[in-house]
Amino acid sequence: MANGEYHYTESGLDSVYLVNGYEIVETPEGRSVVIQNIDGLHQAGRIFATEKKRLNGKEVRFLRTEMLLSQSSLARLLQLDEQTVARWEKGRTNIPGQRMVH
Repeated sequence: MANGEYHYTESGLDSVYLVNGYEIVETPEGRSVVIQNIDGLHQAGRIFATEKKRLNGKEVRFLRTEMLLSQSSLARLLQLDEQTVARWEKGRTNIPGQRMVH
């Protein structure tokens, strides 16, 4: 935690920092973070899916889990092999997409 921000790596995304809505608490096991509205936070995280940019593997995994889909379910919806989705999420294969027209 730096400058009052909490790097929320538990989301599975690298670029999520919380500036409020969380509290650091002491537990018998040590320090812990309590996030006040975790459902609202994850719902807000879906906003990036509407941006006009290509998603990376971590973003695909985040959205897939938020939609309660397994890799095989997403693969079936996209008419792909399950291993393709797994490789996207692990960053081993680039995710294809259409070129953006500005």
